[in-house]
Amino acid sequence: PMGVALSPDDAHVYATSQYVGEVTTFARDSADGVLSLVQQIQASGLAALATSQRAIVSPDGAHVYVGTQSGTPAIVAFSRNATTGALTWVQ
Repeated sequence: PMGVALSPDDAHVYATSQYVGEVTTFARDSADGVLSLVQQIQASGLAALATSQRAIVSPDGAHVYVGTQSGTPAIVAFSRNATTGALTWVQ
């Protein structure tokens, strides 16, 4: 992964990969820290992710932002389901 971000509630981890071009969501077990796959969003479905660099979760946990570097740097915004951790593309 190029970047890893933890949600403010410690329930989910978001990892980006520049080489694969994706953001992956994991659920985090609060007792032992074990991660379980929730979702993978790949560049094939969202071209802007092709050069994913870093992810951050907003302080309120409502959004995840992924910085990309494809010619012109960009930020991809997702809304975050606080219960499941799943992401939905916004912008």
